[in-house]
Amino acid sequence: MIKLIDKLKNPATRLIIILIDQFQGKEGLKNIQIALNTMGKYLKVDGIIGPITIEALKSVNNKELHAVLEDIYRGRFNKKAKTEPHWLKYAFEELGVKEIHGSKHNPRILEYHSVSGGFSTDEVPWCASFVNFIMLKAGYKSPKWPAAAKSWLNFGKSSGGPVYGAIAVKSRKGGGHVCFVVGQTPDGKYLFCLGGNQGDEVNIRKYPKDVFIDFRIPTDYIPQKVPVYKGKADIAGKES
Repeated sequence: MIKLIDKLKNPATRLIIILIDQFQGKEGLKNIQIALNTMGKYLKVDGIIGPITIEALKSVNNKELHAVLEDIYRGRFNKKAKTEPHWLKYAFEELGVKEIHGSKHNPRILEYHSVSGGFSTDEVPWCASFVNFIMLKAGYKSPKWPAAAKSWLNFGKSSGGPVYGAIAVKSRKGGGHVCFVVGQTPDGKYLFCLGGNQGDEVNIRKYPKDVFIDFRIPTDYIPQKVPVYKGKADIAGKES
């Protein structure tokens, strides 16, 4: 810990870390990471001040960091703000749901539609209905016309770039596509997104980062950095 602190050239920042570590312990260090995330750093909130957090501390305005930390410790900060995208838990539970080709329809997909637009077939594009089903289950309100992919551009707020759990929105021929960001390649050029109607099922697909129009998150979510994805995933298909 001390060796990492010694790498900080800014005495004021060093003092913040030392004091919070001395009097607040791991929870205090988490508060520093939360403060940095509100300043656009998207760190994992784990209470460990490692090299990535050190670099984030070096790059921010010290007075602004002081102000955010003061808000946290004086109770002016939204303590209910979420540091984990809990909605992803529900999304992962749906992996493997797929269309039934022909006259029959998957009742689970019809359930996605039932809370989104009332469609009675799984042949109607259902990526946005899937996202809406998940976000409703997680306790969030739908945007207007939730069964339309691009309507999710009006949900919550923009994260300004890909963050873990963000709702990624893109254009495609005849409409749009929407899915959840769950990982990225080490170089950050590709994103792994969990979504519905990706090859007619709920799965994880690999997309070039620059195909997305925007990334939307709930207003009560403190965005977290996208982890490197180590699982298997096909390249985005017809949904792109």
